[in-house]
Amino acid sequence: MRDLLSVLYEAANQQVVDLLKSYGYETKVSGNRIVVLTQIPDGQKNAEWRMLVMRDIESRLRQDAAELGPHYSDQYPSRSSIGLIAFDNDRSFILVKDTGVQGEKSAGRDNEIQLAATLSSMIQKYGSVDVTFKDPRGKTLSLDNVTTVDASGLETKGRKKADIVLRSQDRRLPISIKQLDADSYESADQLFGRRALVIIQKLVNDGELEVTYNDETGEYRLQNEVAIEPTVEEAMAAIFGSDINPEGGIVIQTFKPQHFRQNKDKIEIDAEAVIKDLEDIPESHLMMWIIRNATGRANRAMGLPGLRPMAVVRTRALGKSGEKSTVLVVDQEGNVIKRPSQKLGQRDDKVAGPEPARPRARSGGLSRTKTDGSPEGRPRRRR
Repeated sequence: MRDLLSVLYEAANQQVVDLLKSYGYETKVSGNRIVVLTQIPDGQKNAEWRMLVMRDIESRLRQDAAELGPHYSDQYPSRSSIGLIAFDNDRSFILVKDTGVQGEKSAGRDNEIQLAATLSSMIQKYGSVDVTFKDPRGKTLSLDNVTTVDASGLETKGRKKADIVLRSQDRRLPISIKQLDADSYESADQLFGRRALVIIQKLVNDGELEVTYNDETGEYRLQNEVAIEPTVEEAMAAIFGSDINPEGGIVIQTFKPQHFRQNKDKIEIDAEAVIKDLEDIPESHLMMWIIRNATGRANRAMGLPGLRPMAVVRTRALGKSGEKSTVLVVDQEGNVIKRPSQKLGQRDDKVAGPEPARPRARSGGLSRTKTDGSPEGRPRRRR
């Protein structure tokens, strides 16, 4: 039987495990073996992607756990074909493995990791880099002499939106990363829940919307999704949070190798769009509130379990061509309108396709309107 000292030596360093978790990585630990799990995005080669993640981890640990002597090693091919991260002063070692499962949430996080890993590897090579994000409109977001890339996507306290933060000696550039297919800015229970309740109540009282209630589940359900124009203040809060504007910005892109152009320590990155203020928002990412059905949503701020307010891109709310004919589009006071009016200093866009329909609902109170064919104004509970 191995002695206690041997077992202790084989235990993974908890400091390293905690750091990996703070970077947003999922880990599995067995003895002194730490496995970082990552999902390989579509179009990426397994080994190349895992190496990008490994470079990101090595770069971060060199800064945060320098006393342990983290370094890349390819001396143990039996453990990993791409190598591993070992430590001069600790018996722990780190492997990067593919989970083999694709998922929207992890894919979004991996998009941020790919960017951070690529920039970190260049910083390690040159000491610092000049980074510029540029979109086809010529709008840019840049910072020179970047020495550190923080992947901060899991830090959301205080309405923080930055997924990565580029840092030089005297400046910081917080950036929110959105994949091309991302269609929401945030879940808005707290930010919009109370006003969503007022709007729903008005629509029910006006006979524009039917809301049903199920005694068995204790949840409400909308007859139609509701889309609402935001105020300027609401749009700023939902899109930019507390940390993006004015010193940072939003970059819309699903990063692939062809998006990076490098000339020694200067890196230019192609973006679908660069957004620094409301005027920069492209038509594809104009914002609206929606209130939709969401089974299992407690929604204490709104007070209507089963419903969920969200800040989404306008194409999510109305359809890519405005074809979602059953959605109720309302103004900020809850009055049904034909289409969104031009507000927020955004583009003077028009929603193509048919105008949103205005289905008339039965009149009656909000709290107990049923779907069992009960008379108007006389709610009955579903048995």
